[in-house]
Amino acid sequence: MKKLLSIVASLLALVLVLTACSSKTSEKKEEKKENKTIKVAAHISPMTDMLELIKEDLQKKKDTLLKL
Repeated sequence: MKKLLSIVASLLALVLVLTACSSKTSEKKEEKKENKTIKVAAHISPMTDMLELIKEDLQKKKDTLLKL
């Protein structure tokens, strides 16, 4: 009897956790996207090279990257 009760309690807990973690709406609403400006300080060459690559991707999203 205790084994059956513990299995039922475990299943109930699992169902509650999965229900709590699920999304309430299946469709995401499109939010108004604002242009963002991201400020980054980088002085070492590997980091500045990475920022140049990121800058190209951000320009596609119409965001800007400022290196300080």
